[in-house]
Amino acid sequence: MSVRWNLNPTPQTPGPSWTLGRRELCRAVYEATNRLSCFAPMDYPVSGHVLRRAIDKKYLRFLPTSTGQKRLIDLNSVKQAICPRDAESDGNRFTGLVPDSGKLPRIILSRGGLYLSEHHSALIAEMMEYAPHTTGTPIFLDVAEPKCMVMVKVVRDLNLVNMDFFAPGTLNFLEQIQQDNKVFKALVDEGYLIKGSPKAPPLVKALFDPDDYSAARGFGVALVSNPDIDGMRVESAREFISVPDVSETGDNVVLFSENFKPADDKVRVISMHTTEFGASWTSPRFAGA
Repeated sequence: MSVRWNLNPTPQTPGPSWTLGRRELCRAVYEATNRLSCFAPMDYPVSGHVLRRAIDKKYLRFLPTSTGQKRLIDLNSVKQAICPRDAESDGNRFTGLVPDSGKLPRIILSRGGLYLSEHHSALIAEMMEYAPHTTGTPIFLDVAEPKCMVMVKVVRDLNLVNMDFFAPGTLNFLEQIQQDNKVFKALVDEGYLIKGSPKAPPLVKALFDPDDYSAARGFGVALVSNPDIDGMRVESAREFISVPDVSETGDNVVLFSENFKPADDKVRVISMHTTEFGASWTSPRFAGA
């Protein structure tokens, strides 16, 4: 797990929108990264590595069982837990569509992103960030109750772009992208030379801006377009307060795979866990497993 820069210490209201400047930044980063993706710093997690994610429990289909038996989850529900669904959407940070910019049409690829977490802290940070609440910090049990926790295991060696900023080559790779004239101009126009921490390079600030996905989307989709890249390992842009004045985060893994198809060439589900108010965590069995 890497140490994160505090890029935006003051919380802002989320809600990225595609202004002209953001469209130009997204397109510039996409084109530069696409050109340089063969030089991306790589990491190679071996088969057997365990990852985790949370999905909405309402999408699970349970099969009827006899009284006293563990509930059975339909096998199709299990496969749906490892399906990317965002190739044509506009909601995730690193994957989805690249919007049109000027005379250039939007870009939609056949692969999307399957978002997983290496660390429990990263998973909790993501869940707390997107929990439905209006004020204050949500109670974790309220956040977890409608979710199903999915554990998956990597089935083969994966070629992942390593976005650990303390790893050799990562900052050099980002610096090459940032030196592109169009990218640098777009970063200047969007204020990233002065925004956030003065120690963080402008492109890093843009990639992890909690309210602006434009640079991250262009960067991620460019990596998705390279068929030799299986995904990326990147620190979560979210954090949560575990104890007063202590923020926690962790690393996520985004796998690139065909949209609406199980990424079973990369991972397989090994367990799924649900909870209910007043009950402990349970592990329903898979039908046929």
